Amino acid sequence: MNLDVPFSQIMSTFVPPETPDVGSSVNFASSVEDLVTQTLEFTIEEVNADRNVSNNAKNRQIVLNLYEKGIFDIKDAINQVADRLNISKHTVYLYIRQFKSGDFQGQDK
Repeated sequence: MNLDVPFSQIMSTFVPPETPDVGSSVNFASSVEDLVTQTLEFTIEEVNADRNVSNNAKNRQIVLNLYEKGIFDIKDAINQVADRLNISKHTVYLYIRQFKSGDFQGQDK
């Protein structure tokens, strides 16, 4: 045992090394409406970036993705989605019904 070693060096062997705090990129919504808005905007960006989805099918695909994420279980989410996509809430319901019945595969027929 070497007694010429500083006490701080001895103690550092017992304490885990300090790691820099990495900031998290996760943003939590401050309200339910913000959650719907954030999810909707993310989904719109996601669908717009997908070149396999035709322009005619983008709204359907957005509604399908949101349905799969369970966003329509939130009160007034259908109205928010319809307003943002400039379609009626009845159209959103139609897309959901088509998906539930298996009539929708992610593109226009």
